[in-house]
Amino acid sequence: MHQLATVSADKREQGVDWSKYQGAYGAYGRSDDKFVISQIGGFYDGTFIPQYTYSTQVSSAIAAGKYVHTYIYAQFTTRAQADAMLDYYLPKVQTPKQSIVALDVESGTPNTDAVNYALQRIKDAGYTPVLYGYKGFLTGKLDLASLAKSWPLWLAEYPDYQVRTTPDYSFFPSYSNVHVFQFTSTYKAGGLDGNVDLTGLTHNGYT
Repeated sequence: MHQLATVSADKREQGVDWSKYQGAYGAYGRSDDKFVISQIGGFYDGTFIPQYTYSTQVSSAIAAGKYVHTYIYAQFTTRAQADAMLDYYLPKVQTPKQSIVALDVESGTPNTDAVNYALQRIKDAGYTPVLYGYKGFLTGKLDLASLAKSWPLWLAEYPDYQVRTTPDYSFFPSYSNVHVFQFTSTYKAGGLDGNVDLTGLTHNGYT
């Protein structure tokens, strides 16, 4: 996996990612949303903050026929912190083997070696590891080019906070190995993250 796979526009499926702010059963931006990525919890340099909404969000999204995946808000710097985070959260993952377990790396002082190590541990546990973040933060804090050679990226970039239900690709954060593009944080009024799967990665675990 190196360059962004070319997928015709009509194959690109949209979906949402959720945290506790979307409540126990989540919310959708469009009736044809196909996937959900739900936050299992956060790790803040040794402090765990589980999301009480995770299990009900996963159950409701599976019942609605969505492809459901997991992400961890991951603020960590060392391999030891990566181990602590994953020893705690991986046994609690309720989405299927091969489904996405993404690391949301958008704060703190991440370290390239520790992030690579954590993504490898997710893979070894039988899930699809994905690195999420904003391109500017990830390129500023990590050797993103080396990480993208091994791991799929889910990058966020949006022009404003106007409600939008389709991606504006003029703001696409071009990089190698981008599989999912978070194109808005206002997929609906009041706030909701909208994403587009560019390669079919969100089918992992369900085919």
